[in-house]
Amino acid sequence: MKVSKHRLDGDKVNKFAKAKLFGGNITPNSIIIHYTAGPSGAATVRLFQKTNRTVSAHLVLHEDGTVTQMVNFNRRAYHAGKSAYGDRVGYNAFSIGIEISNPGYLVRNPKGEGFVTWWEKKKKSPKPVSEELIYTGTHRNAAKTPMQQWYKYPQAQIDAAYEICEAIAAAYEIKEILGHEEIAPGRKADPGPAFPLDDLRKTIFEKHPLPEVKEIAEGTIGTVIAKLNIRSAPKSGAEKVAAALLKGSKVSILKDSDSWFYVKADVQGWMSRDYIDTDDTDAEQDGIVSANSLNIREQPNGAAPKVAKALKKGTPVVILEQIDHWYHVQAKIEGWVSKKYIQLDEG
Repeated sequence: MKVSKHRLDGDKVNKFAKAKLFGGNITPNSIIIHYTAGPSGAATVRLFQKTNRTVSAHLVLHEDGTVTQMVNFNRRAYHAGKSAYGDRVGYNAFSIGIEISNPGYLVRNPKGEGFVTWWEKKKKSPKPVSEELIYTGTHRNAAKTPMQQWYKYPQAQIDAAYEICEAIAAAYEIKEILGHEEIAPGRKADPGPAFPLDDLRKTIFEKHPLPEVKEIAEGTIGTVIAKLNIRSAPKSGAEKVAAALLKGSKVSILKDSDSWFYVKADVQGWMSRDYIDTDDTDAEQDGIVSANSLNIREQPNGAAPKVAKALKKGTPVVILEQIDHWYHVQAKIEGWVSKKYIQLDEG
């Protein structure tokens, strides 16, 4: 599997199924693992497509190891709720949510032997879960989550979860992989002890270790010495955030991470005047993007190639010239670039 244009791609990835409710743009740096506590992945997909409740997730991982994406990775999904871990709060604002189809914890059969799911418990003749599908183990939050019996995750699901997280970690600067149980202890129990969460994050971060990032002195300028891509994370497989910078381009260097610089650069192109609110004050910008997203193109033509990813609503732009219904603008972009193609300006 791999990530392309903020979507997962691969043989096990089903057709995109857009969730009914999701939010604005985010820069993901965390992954949150959930279980659905439902009867099937298909049921969860239908729920996210039709519900009026503010719930959704980026991915639903089905029982057979296939996966359905419902929200692009650079958009906010409503999967974490009230959440905190360490000094970070509000995980919907920067995390990718993976819902794994799994019934979750099991309860004693009120009408007979064995253990049943929460929905079977309500039936007149509950069907007990087969013993080979039951995992017995203590939850990491045992004081708040005392349940001992859990529904096992099929190996195909576990293998797919590793593949998915590895693909995401290759595309974004992922700092954390956490369970819902860790960002909302007591309120949530997923993914529970039946899922190898500790091993998953150990494996992923061994392959994709967190880079050491150093702040750079304000005012440090560099010159691009070859055509150079700007990426969302300090790794060659990460998503491109704009068109490649040309040789001779000037960039402000903000951070240093091993062989990568985090930079701020100018991008220029044409944008439809219909979606820019002009500003006649003495502010640095002349206009502000008024659409939810706005493409920036090589020429004043709706069919012209895009020169960068769409600008978000509220992005300030400097207007350089205008032709008919188009503005030629300059805007700021940020991202990671390979240090070997940047020459620091001296003096």
